[in-house]
Amino acid sequence: MVLKQRRGKKAPAANAPAKAAAPTDKSKESNNNDGVDAEKKDHFNPVIIVALFYTLACGLLFFYYNKYGPSMFLGKGWKDYKWSPYKWRQFIDDNERTILIIGGPHRSGT
Repeated sequence: MVLKQRRGKKAPAANAPAKAAAPTDKSKESNNNDGVDAEKKDHFNPVIIVALFYTLACGLLFFYYNKYGPSMFLGKGWKDYKWSPYKWRQFIDDNERTILIIGGPHRSGT
């Protein structure tokens, strides 16, 4: 059984050495790249690293803010009054204010 050649194709010579195919531009770019484009292989995007760093930092701050409250950022004395007792007495007397202090015996455990 003899195979017929398609039209337009020439039959190869019986004893001719096989010619190596000339490398094309596409085959030159894809050599040793493991299927990855040359532009994408060497490209590093530092935005991802920076975003991960800030996400981690914000997550830690959020955790400790929920645990300790605003005193974590403002310090322990942020709610303390800065006036001396004499200044408070003068403020109360000048503005005709009254202070009511409610207290009693301290009973721990109840």
